[in-house]
Amino acid sequence: MQELLTLTLFDCIHKSSNQTRLDYFTLGQGQCCRDHKLKQTNQKDSKMAEAKGLSKPVKLKSDLSSFLGASELPRTEITQKLWDYIKTNELQTRTENGQPENAGKFIVADAKLLTIFKNTHTTSKSGKVTDLRNLKEGETINMMQMASVVGANIE
Repeated sequence: MQELLTLTLFDCIHKSSNQTRLDYFTLGQGQCCRDHKLKQTNQKDSKMAEAKGLSKPVKLKSDLSSFLGASELPRTEITQKLWDYIKTNELQTRTENGQPENAGKFIVADAKLLTIFKNTHTTSKSGKVTDLRNLKEGETINMMQMASVVGANIE
């Protein structure tokens, strides 16, 4: 397999007016024109793009770190693992402060989730306050508050 050639500028300043794109690849290994050498790289040597946004690992606060068993995770994985725990332990309900029934938009706080939920005191850009510091075991939160819970438990 032929190695990849890296060009910093596609149009070389030394090319003749009748030179075509094909000429860049037929001049010889490692050259863009007769005067310029190219840096040769293998595909294996090139780095993957750095993770950004939701897929970038973030540092977890101690309560969430002990709950998930990791010190750094992307937000997407944090949310997924929390939902896995909620569904496995059937902690969803259709009614506010209702009994767990493994369905619905409310999440029942058990002893393990309560330690994470109690760290949450945030204000959204629209001014809505999410304060779960006084939440008690067996009470519920709306599933739409999960983003606030995750945000409050990362550094």
